[in-house]
Amino acid sequence: MNIIEAVLFSAGEPVKMADLLDIAEELGTEKDELKDIILNTAGSYNAKNTGLEIIVMEDYVQMVARAEYIGI
Repeated sequence: MNIIEAVLFSAGEPVKMADLLDIAEELGTEKDELKDIILNTAGSYNAKNTGLEIIVMEDYVQMVARAEYIGI
């Protein structure tokens, strides 16, 4: 879901899962579906080995620079 990706990118800090759920519900997406979308998107970033990664914590989600590229 592009809007979730945009929110994570622009936030610059961990985003509460509850806030992402609120956004998703406004767009007609269910809680379980959103969690699947987030996990799939995180997996996609990892599979492509992009410069960014999505970290999924219990109550928060964050988009960060991949550790090996920090400080280059």
